[in-house]
Amino acid sequence: MPPENRINPDRRQFGLKTLWYALIRGRRRGLRRAEELNRPHYVDIYEDHRLLLWTCGIVGFCSIDALLTLQILDKGGMELNPVMAFLLGISVPVFFYVKYLATAGAVIFILFHVNYRVLGIPVRKILPLLFFGYAVLIGYEWTLLSV
Repeated sequence: MPPENRINPDRRQFGLKTLWYALIRGRRRGLRRAEELNRPHYVDIYEDHRLLLWTCGIVGFCSIDALLTLQILDKGGMELNPVMAFLLGISVPVFFYVKYLATAGAVIFILFHVNYRVLGIPVRKILPLLFFGYAVLIGYEWTLLSV
């Protein structure tokens, strides 16, 4: 194997320029070299269309969760998350917007790093787990409301 002669071995660094190219001229679908296939990498175009399903589902479930939480609170329940309880003390719109924006921001962060691993687990497996976790939470809240 020839020695590495480049000053910067990997010029593909994440930054504002990456976002600009991804939004305007995105064309990076994956890695080009076979030896890089197991390395974490960013892409501009996602080939797996299920990512859209998981993303939209998580953000939609977040909104449903907020509405069900408000109904549970109206029936005498209490918010167990201290951060969300604090936000509810400020106002309902603040609670909803912070919850929504935090969830959407987390999902976007996960999407950026979908080809990475955390503790040996592929990040792309986190979105379905979050989706089904939110589905279970909504089912639990629904049963609380029907009792």
